[in-house]
Amino acid sequence: MRFLLGLLFSLFIFTPAFADDMKITVAGLSCGSALPELYTCDSTGFSPTIKWENASPKAKSLALLVIDPDAPMGTVIHWFIFNIPPTTKELSKGITNYPKGTVVGKNTGGNFGWKAPCPPANAPKHHYLFTLYTLDKKLDLSANATVDAFKEAMHGHVLDQAEATLNYQRK
Repeated sequence: MRFLLGLLFSLFIFTPAFADDMKITVAGLSCGSALPELYTCDSTGFSPTIKWENASPKAKSLALLVIDPDAPMGTVIHWFIFNIPPTTKELSKGITNYPKGTVVGKNTGGNFGWKAPCPPANAPKHHYLFTLYTLDKKLDLSANATVDAFKEAMHGHVLDQAEATLNYQRK
């Protein structure tokens, strides 16, 4: 249920008035695939490679938000990044050196960068929504901005978005 609420929230708040062919892939996987253990707390916990294509040529910046709407304590923010230069086409696996000008926000764990998925053992599958936004401006926010402030700053400035959903279930 939380997964559907998170998806509906994302679509309701950020769906642009038009859609084009922007696409996002995570770790080279198709939407609905299982996130490899490598990117979770059960292994190295590296951030996955994220690639995109056909971003709006009008974009002034890009933003990425990764959430787990299935977490028992409410939606978990695994990653949020903004002011990614519009010429950027990917974020590499385990990235620590972000493109110049990129701002990396705090995840739910209070750290900057990727928070490796770590759902409770034997819990049902958790879904991880990777959403890339093209924006008509750079966001005037600091790295300490909350995700709510991030979402509010994006409101009305989203040119397009692309989503990929992966899942993970611990053994």
